[in-house]
Amino acid sequence: MQIVMSTDINSRNPFRSAFRIIIGLMFLVAFYTMFLLLDIFPHKPNSLAGWLIVIIVGLPSWLIIEWLGGLVFSKKLGDRISDKPFSSARIIYPLVVFLVFLGIMFLLWKILDPFLRPYFS
Repeated sequence: MQIVMSTDINSRNPFRSAFRIIIGLMFLVAFYTMFLLLDIFPHKPNSLAGWLIVIIVGLPSWLIIEWLGGLVFSKKLGDRISDKPFSSARIIYPLVVFLVFLGIMFLLWKILDPFLRPYFS
């Protein structure tokens, strides 16, 4: 019985692929965290709990909000609202959605501010 070991350099190493994915995800988290910190400036996390809030809650929330904004202001939805290139319905609909969003964010800010204030300076 003979054991043959392959030393093919071009073979895919699953650990190397996983390492690249992990490094890529860490880069993306750092990149989006930088923009999120610019967005909440002058507030910044002052403890480990603050950083965890920013990364675990803030990043997914921010990405979901960006996605929803792209959905509301998309050309496809605008065409479904009205066929004309300029119409009051195409202006009023996103305006109302944006104002409702601002109202919800204001209420969340008022409710969550006392709980989050100790973790941010």
